[in-house]
Amino acid sequence: MTGWQKQARATTASPVWVAVCLCAILAPGSAAAQIVANPDGSFSATALEISNTALVWQVAMGGLVVAAFLAAIILWVSSALRRARHSNIRRAAFVSSALNSLTTGIVMVDARKRIVFCNDRYLEMYGFSRSDLVPGMTGRDLTALRATRGMLCDDIDEYYRNVKSPEGHVCELLDGRSILVKHRELSNGGIVSTHEDCTARRKMSRQLATTTPSLNRSSTTFRSVSRRKASRTAGTSSPTARSSNSPD
Repeated sequence: MTGWQKQARATTASPVWVAVCLCAILAPGSAAAQIVANPDGSFSATALEISNTALVWQVAMGGLVVAAFLAAIILWVSSALRRARHSNIRRAAFVSSALNSLTTGIVMVDARKRIVFCNDRYLEMYGFSRSDLVPGMTGRDLTALRATRGMLCDDIDEYYRNVKSPEGHVCELLDGRSILVKHRELSNGGIVSTHEDCTARRKMSRQLATTTPSLNRSSTTFRSVSRRKASRTAGTSSPTARSSNSPD
């Protein structure tokens, strides 16, 4: 037999013997296979006897290794999720504490117009408590609650039209307070509403508006008197005036 024929025979027989060996390994029972190289370049399989106990132990050990590997992955993922959750809780608590320390009332709603945050200053400003905010409450529900308690200056629809102005809208409440309300829409469809008590500032502005004309009149009178006094002083101190007052 020529060399290329031996090589062809070996090439053709190799896949067959590999398939036989795989079947022998995977088939149930106590038999295993060992691949042996023949002098002519071909391969042959030799059956090896393996006890059932050894095979069971091998399968059990393999299963334990796989189970331990999967358990390690599960523990690692759970630990990572727990750390991320705790980090988010700490971050949310920090942001909430910072917003609650502001002197401006803040209300945040999501894209579905449901309230996601309301700081303490807003509740204090309108006489609300945390128990008034029920789960699933919308911003319009909160505005309606303000209206029922006399804390809204306009009709609800008119109020929402006015607060969309870039300069905001000043609500004159029945108790005499003035609240500057501004709505800012977010890119995700939510809204941030700010409520600032501007009562003192508006009162000062009105006082300045009433006193400014009086100050202007007083300033004009003072300038007129100053000019007349300066004219009399200049007249008495001139050479002509002195010569007319001197004896002949």
